[in-house]
Amino acid sequence: MGAATGAGRVDDTARRFPRQSAAVVVFGTWMIVGLFLDGWSHNHQRPETFFTPWHGVLYSGFLVGVAWFWLEQRSAHAEPGLVGGRLTGVGFTIFAAAAVGDFVWHTLFGIERNIAALLSPTHLLLMTGGLLLVTAPVRDAWARPSRAAGWRELWPVVGSLTLTVALVLFFLQYLSAFRSVVVAQPAGTSFRYFVETAEIRTISSVLVTNAVLMGAVLFTIRRWRPPPGAFTVLFTMTAVAMSGLDSFGRLPLALCAVTGGLVADVLVLGRSPTRVIAGVTPAVLWLSYFVVFKLAYNLPWTIHLWLGTVLLASLSGLGLSLLSAPPAMPDRAELSP
Repeated sequence: MGAATGAGRVDDTARRFPRQSAAVVVFGTWMIVGLFLDGWSHNHQRPETFFTPWHGVLYSGFLVGVAWFWLEQRSAHAEPGLVGGRLTGVGFTIFAAAAVGDFVWHTLFGIERNIAALLSPTHLLLMTGGLLLVTAPVRDAWARPSRAAGWRELWPVVGSLTLTVALVLFFLQYLSAFRSVVVAQPAGTSFRYFVETAEIRTISSVLVTNAVLMGAVLFTIRRWRPPPGAFTVLFTMTAVAMSGLDSFGRLPLALCAVTGGLVADVLVLGRSPTRVIAGVTPAVLWLSYFVVFKLAYNLPWTIHLWLGTVLLASLSGLGLSLLSAPPAMPDRAELSP
């Protein structure tokens, strides 16, 4: 009796929600597109009100998604519950409450500008709710016993992770290696303070962007054997989206993400050890990045700076791999005196 109950719980946990997972990716993409359009609008000083076309894209994606899920739950073939479990419902609630709160916040305190827009409490709540929503396919797939590698099974996971990384990087855009205003280098100034500040900002942006991208890679390979091209899609889509916040001012730097994604895909396909993936992928990604930066935009850095930043990114990838896949613990017998 107990065994049957346990098996029932496993079956229930591993229940598939293919239609719902696909819907989350579709409506999540709709919302993220609206978010990035809104970010582009902020960065280009467009008229600032709550009722903008960009907010319309963002919130219409949410409302249409809510309507679809409501109709899905009422249909005859629907599976009970929501994909991703209770956290998905929590995400719906937080996002809806934050959307109403955002209107009230803007009415009371006005429209945020620049970095303040990314740190507004209501905007951070929207981010939290959005993260719980777009990660629903990942939570669903994580609960299944399968480690399937095909696109047919895992495309919602790849789409979900891509949306998640894009959302995280959007709210860290003041430290994004793919934004032209962040990695801009001062020219014609004799003040060493301004030069060093620009250098520190670029180095920090590389390390932060690297941590988010490699975190997604290491998280994925800990659980699945992703299909070929998964990381190329993830790296490229998120980098190009970030570049779009500045009207693709330095798109070649974002396209360097293709090399990092390709290397990660090749290493994963070849079943390379986690440490190799974690160390080599950042090295290739940021080496190509700085080569393009140097040749196309005349980066005024010495080799010590840009090559050292590449090495630091590689080492930080290795450090993250120790957290995602720590060394095995010794047997109890080996620990005994």
